[in-house]
Amino acid sequence: MQTPRFKLAILFLLLYHTPLYAENRMASTPAETIRLGWLEHARLEGLPAPIEAKVDSGADHSALHAEQIDYFQNDGQTWVRFTTVQQTTLRKPLLRESRIKQKNAASQLRPVVRFGLCLNDQWREVEVNLVNRSQFKQPLLIGRSALLRGELIDVQQTHLTQPNCPTLSPH
Repeated sequence: MQTPRFKLAILFLLLYHTPLYAENRMASTPAETIRLGWLEHARLEGLPAPIEAKVDSGADHSALHAEQIDYFQNDGQTWVRFTTVQQTTLRKPLLRESRIKQKNAASQLRPVVRFGLCLNDQWREVEVNLVNRSQFKQPLLIGRSALLRGELIDVQQTHLTQPNCPTLSPH
């Protein structure tokens, strides 16, 4: 049995905290949003030209097509050497290895490296896992952890922006 005091407490919470919560959520919405298409051109630090990327809010993390992935030591630190799009061979420090769940398949251990990424006109540092994406049309998958606040994905549009960053790296 519920006491009148309990009912009064519930009424207080509903009347006073719900509008405050809604007000805070509205205040946190950025005044200006940037619309991205589900496909965009992006620049990755180290690549000679922009590449096409799938922007996917359903993916937690970003992934880049890589082949011939080799680990090596450089001054006591583990690095990764790999060949990616445009037949470019890159070397990056290994941040960690991440176990990625795959649809209808066993999980996979992938190396994770950091890249400077230009999407629209904003540079950002992103963590990217390396995997053979040759079965996909887009060599780069941009997951939600790489998106900036205020970037919205229009799933019915493609190529709404261009990678027009002022310099070739975020630093």
